[in-house]
Amino acid sequence: MTSAAHEHSPDDHTAAGSPPHDETMQALLLGTEAAQLLDISRHHPGHDIARLVGDPLIDRMSHLTGLDIWVGDNSLATHPVNHGASRFLAALLQAVLVGDYTASEHDRAHVARLVRNPDWAPVIAGPALITGADEHGDTTPLPEAFTTWLHRMFQRATTAQQAAVNEVLQQLPHMLRQLGLPADRELGDITIFRLP
Repeated sequence: MTSAAHEHSPDDHTAAGSPPHDETMQALLLGTEAAQLLDISRHHPGHDIARLVGDPLIDRMSHLTGLDIWVGDNSLATHPVNHGASRFLAALLQAVLVGDYTASEHDRAHVARLVRNPDWAPVIAGPALITGADEHGDTTPLPEAFTTWLHRMFQRATTAQQAAVNEVLQQLPHMLRQLGLPADRELGDITIFRLP
């Protein structure tokens, strides 16, 4: 993996169980089945990162200032490609290139060089965890630029999903007629499920 820094097994002295809310910060887990925002330890995140990526040794990808993507050290060898996480990374980098993600000129130039490199591909294997990072490389809460972009991305996805559902609902009378079913009365019952 490009720009990965090997981390040793994290040393975490936090007690088991859920820490108080002010002791946590949000991170984005890109699992193999779904993505979710969840809380990890604010002061000793290493144990949570290792647990969530499924490897006691972790690698960090730092393509953007203030943002880290954590994966297992052996994930490329031990896990299948996480297509959702790989597409997410590609979308994030594309957003930087087109100006949809607020990034510095330095970061935009880095991303442009990265995606132009024929030997590099945005491939993530296994689960990945996205966190913030400060100038010293310490794990921090997700940066505002990322959460703003993520919120816009979810809004766009929701709008596209609603448009697809509406398209199916508009085609439904025709499909019912093709099946030889009455479309007028049943359609009234079906349209109550239309998303707002």
